Amino acid sequence: MPLREIARRLQVSRNTVAVVIAQGGQLPKLVRSPKQKIDSQLLQRLYEQCDGWIQRMQEKLAEEQGIEVKYSTLTRMLRHLGNASLFGDAHRRRTPFKPATVSVS
Repeated sequence: MPLREIARRLQVSRNTVAVVIAQGGQLPKLVRSPKQKIDSQLLQRLYEQCDGWIQRMQEKLAEEQGIEVKYSTLTRMLRHLGNASLFGDAHRRRTPFKPATVSVS
């Protein structure tokens, strides 16, 4: 069956059909970079040094340790270490709750 006919029947582009045929119908092997591993004691120490400022932790990891890590990856690592409660405490320290005052004149 011609390529154009296959594409028309499947309602996909001819290029898609051509790529699938070239791959022999097999999915290509996906190559992922290895997961980053950072010592949990290092993360805990940095968390305390930076007073809960995760962005500063990210900077210090890059500057002092030579470890480039995305912010979202760093927060996920901290959550998995059980520091989720620390996030709340640090956030509350940085943004204390102050009730609004209303003056009526």
